[in-house]
Amino acid sequence: MTSRAHSTETTPVSIRLPKEDLDVLARAVRQVRADDRDLSSAQPSDFQDLSRCPCVGLIRAALAREGVVKVSGFPVDDERVELGFWGYCTGLGDPLPQNRNLSRVDVVANVDPRSVRGAKTNRALAFHTDMANTTPDVFALLTVRQATAGGASKLARIADLTDALMSQPEVYVTLRQPFMFDRSGDVSDGVEPVFESPIVSVRQGVPSVVYNRARIHRGHRLVGQPLTAAQQAALDALDELLATSDAVHRFTLQSGDVLFVDNRAVLHAREEFEDTAPQGRHLLRVWLQARNELREGRREVASR
Repeated sequence: MTSRAHSTETTPVSIRLPKEDLDVLARAVRQVRADDRDLSSAQPSDFQDLSRCPCVGLIRAALAREGVVKVSGFPVDDERVELGFWGYCTGLGDPLPQNRNLSRVDVVANVDPRSVRGAKTNRALAFHTDMANTTPDVFALLTVRQATAGGASKLARIADLTDALMSQPEVYVTLRQPFMFDRSGDVSDGVEPVFESPIVSVRQGVPSVVYNRARIHRGHRLVGQPLTAAQQAALDALDELLATSDAVHRFTLQSGDVLFVDNRAVLHAREEFEDTAPQGRHLLRVWLQARNELREGRREVASR
């Protein structure tokens, strides 16, 4: 079943990156390169002037209020795009490693069609939140090149789904109990390959979500705990809601668009895509740990 939300494009809150931010970013990148450093050795302090740019404050406020914001106009033709993207993101949070290689910026592209990690394929991705080496508070996606066809993004805020879930008490109670999640083996030394978490939780009045059905199935197999009938039914109910709810937003990112998403508040998905050009769909991803400003902003919005 397909909802109206899935057939109609709806754009998230959008902000055009102003020249002031671009100038501050360019100066910071030039200084890092002048010091004979690159992405691997750059520090958030190299980009600290960005935290005072008005646009960064607007992005932070939109994330707290809406859970997602699209920023357009990011320069993608510069060979230092990864350094600039990572540096800009540090104005919004503390960067986190994304895999066993401790990658600061990860590539989202069709580079391994057989990969267990869907972000490395052109397959459709079911609704999920990001997780692997760790679970970020915020993730940022920069579109360097869009696909020839397909690849639309879909988003759903857990706050917009809570009433529907609560109308099914058994489902809601089950989703708030622990599930086992597999990290797909892409973890650094000392990180457990499986972690335990409820899918839905509420802290200080703020609903949060952690979800990836494929990782749940693998996690329960790895620990030898088959999903119960109640757990299976709860997962089916959540997937059905995500497939039919008008709260789902669908849109297509263009080159130079950056999508900032509150990974604790918003589930995301992607439609299958096709590449016929020599250089196909290419996105860059950064994971961030939120600073107090975002956490406090979410609590303030929830209390209204």
